[in-house]
Amino acid sequence: MVHGVSLVGAAACNRVISRESTVREAPIHPLQGALRLDGQPWALPTLQGQVTVIDFWASWCSPCREAFPFLDNLYRRYVGNGLQVFGLSVDKEAKPARAFAARMQPQFALAWDPDGVVSDRFGVQQLPTTILLDQSLRMVHRNVGFTEEDHRRMELAARDLLNIL
Repeated sequence: MVHGVSLVGAAACNRVISRESTVREAPIHPLQGALRLDGQPWALPTLQGQVTVIDFWASWCSPCREAFPFLDNLYRRYVGNGLQVFGLSVDKEAKPARAFAARMQPQFALAWDPDGVVSDRFGVQQLPTTILLDQSLRMVHRNVGFTEEDHRRMELAARDLLNIL
């Protein structure tokens, strides 16, 4: 707590100003550096207070293709309960990522991490890597690779955070 203003992990994307008008840099937004799949700036979503899944993928990654239907199903089932899902392509070029997105047609938001700054922030070294953040933006589940069982465990963790029995 800084002069009555809470600073939470990687939650805020704006400066935090205390009652004494002291300006302090807040942590970087977890998705800062991502672009839309067309290469244009991406309006960063509000994550604080939300249960969020971030999936790092590439168009050439077979396990990523297998994981997408599970992620899309997860999103469709729980978006009404407050779950957010974001897929971040780590492809070097946006064109293959756009083609992949057109084939898969997920309902969740997709973005592109052309310089790898977001994947570096999360320590991504293998694909797919799927991260579950709680409402305070703490990482509560991390899955590397894809198996149906791993995704079931992540779904259970998400359901717990969303208070779904």
